[in-house]
Amino acid sequence: MKKSVIIVLFLVFSINLANAFPDFTSLDLLGRPTENSITINLINGPDPISAYIEYGILPGNYTNSTEVQNINPNELLEFDIENLNENTQYYYILKAKLQSETEYSSSIEKTFRTKRNGPFSFTLFTDSHIDLGFPDNAIRLSTIIEGMSLNDNSDLSFFLGDNIQIATNGSSIITNESEAIQEYEIFRNALTSLNIPAFFTVGNWEGEPGWEAQEDVEVAINLRKKYFSNPLDTTYSESGSANEDYYAFTWGNALFIVLNVMSYTETDPFSNHTDETWTLGETQLNWLNSTLQNATEPWKFIMIHHTVGGYWPTWIWQGYGRGGGMAAYSGEQAIVHQMMQDYGVQAFFHGHDHLFTDIVVDKVHYIEAGNAGYPLSFSWPYDYAFTGYGRTRVDVISDEITKFYFININETILAEFTIDRLPPEITLIEPRQSGVFRATSKEFQFMVSDASDIGECNLTLDGDTTQGVVNPAKDIILEFYVNGLAPGLHSWSIKCSDYAFNEDADYYAHNGTYVPNTAESETRTFRILRNPLKKLFSAIPQPLQI
Repeated sequence: MKKSVIIVLFLVFSINLANAFPDFTSLDLLGRPTENSITINLINGPDPISAYIEYGILPGNYTNSTEVQNINPNELLEFDIENLNENTQYYYILKAKLQSETEYSSSIEKTFRTKRNGPFSFTLFTDSHIDLGFPDNAIRLSTIIEGMSLNDNSDLSFFLGDNIQIATNGSSIITNESEAIQEYEIFRNALTSLNIPAFFTVGNWEGEPGWEAQEDVEVAINLRKKYFSNPLDTTYSESGSANEDYYAFTWGNALFIVLNVMSYTETDPFSNHTDETWTLGETQLNWLNSTLQNATEPWKFIMIHHTVGGYWPTWIWQGYGRGGGMAAYSGEQAIVHQMMQDYGVQAFFHGHDHLFTDIVVDKVHYIEAGNAGYPLSFSWPYDYAFTGYGRTRVDVISDEITKFYFININETILAEFTIDRLPPEITLIEPRQSGVFRATSKEFQFMVSDASDIGECNLTLDGDTTQGVVNPAKDIILEFYVNGLAPGLHSWSIKCSDYAFNEDADYYAHNGTYVPNTAESETRTFRILRNPLKKLFSAIPQPLQI
């Protein structure tokens, strides 16, 4: 009986404490992380409140705090926390009260971190299409994010457009601002368990088409800026758009570039049914080229809602930008694709077709990041695709290796592959350079090292490939054996290629072909002497043959 009373009293106390915390329409969402700052975004509820953040580098020990902000009902509450330590995890709580009260209440403790220097992971979501008419979309998105938060250690999250379905159709403006606000609030509530910074891409359904009147598009822009803290054009040295709709930044050893295919296209491609109309606009395209040209990071990733073009068996969908990697050479995407080849972009992430696939075109991976909630996919032209709900996780392991996973709504990995940036390293052992030998049989010894598996190695002897081995072991001495070498000077080298990709992926879409990384060793020379005994015996007169 005593235990029951204690439990009841504890529950009542907990409920009363929770009720004392002000009502927020949307709880904290992290954004704009740098090496020494971060932004925390909240949307206030129906009452005037006062609030501030306490934070520190140890759990429960908050040595710093922001200034108190006094916020009116339903307004944006944004904390820009600066002067943080580099590469550091922080713990924080929100302190808040009604302005009519004197005592602050505390939220649960959460964490954020500044820019990481070493290996890291990130996760991509796309096409949740939050809509008042499709309530299950938000449930699916929330389930996917909860699974990620429990099982992943991602540093960053990216939402690749069509996050919210607030326009009348995929090429129009917002016509009902009240409904749009409701859908933003539903979307933010689905992100409640997201405890890492979020970056957002403009898609077809957010209501920001470049061919509509600017005053109509401003409604959508202002709502997006309120509910999402995308980077400002001053947040990162890479700059970007003052409208917070395209931007770039670095994290660890990677460059991230987020593009906007909607807002700078001034003619409706869907109505004109042509992929040639899509454009980033001159300013954004030049900024993209400059950003890539100046980048020094080994890994370069681009995010966009769909390609700046389209490729589809039916003309109506081609004009709508479908096709992913199949559209690599269509419209302005051909220019973007050439930039990616010129500057070494490894992956081009996109959404739009509501599936996961990986198409490699000229060594650039066009990765459609999945379907975060919408009950429809456009998969029939793809040879390789997963159409279920899920997300893409990326592990940037080193300057050489990055791993990619498609993880479904049940947290099961359905597809995975690896990008290996660098070719294998080959060490020649024997025969030594300029060696002189009498034996006409030789062992050609070498070692090969790589961060991923080795596809094959071949011996080139006197300009001809003579022997090969498939999937050899690495980091051990390997050898090829050759008999009957003729007297004289010989040359030899070893060529090896890596292999790090799943065989199921569509590596041949639209003339694209996967080519493995290949390395060739230096060329060594050696000499085989003529056998003196053989010369002696050849000089002895032979018996006359009758």
